[in-house]
Amino acid sequence: MNRYLDNYNYWNDSRVVSAMTTRYWKVVQVGYASCIVEFNEFFFEELVENGIFSEEDSCRKEYSGSWGICNICSGSGKVVNPNIDAGGISDWSEWDYEEREAYFSGRYDQPCPECRGSGKVLNPNFPKDIQDLLNEWEEDDYQSHKEHLAELAYGC
Repeated sequence: MNRYLDNYNYWNDSRVVSAMTTRYWKVVQVGYASCIVEFNEFFFEELVENGIFSEEDSCRKEYSGSWGICNICSGSGKVVNPNIDAGGISDWSEWDYEEREAYFSGRYDQPCPECRGSGKVLNPNFPKDIQDLLNEWEEDDYQSHKEHLAELAYGC
């Protein structure tokens, strides 16, 4: 039973979810008050099918944007490897002094999967139709992830 709970905690950890999240767009160039965004192939096809873009359009578009602090690492640019503490550390007595020192000194840290170590994220200001479609796709991904977690909880 404990193994299933450990799996559930690991796969539900925000660091793991962030690393596994499908990226439908990425910033390929940053300007002073704008950024150039490239949509992935599948999302771009959906934008064309919905009449938001035409087939002749490029999958790269320029949008205004704003910077924000990464919500996964809180701006530090690094997170503890989820393999170490995703389920929580329940008994420090199992760790010897050197292991605890390593944990608190940052030896188990890795670059944040969300901001890629910068501590900040650029949030493009997408038009409403694109943002609505992105929200729909991200909600579908979230539901699929929750279904996967439920399967893990039941040992599937």
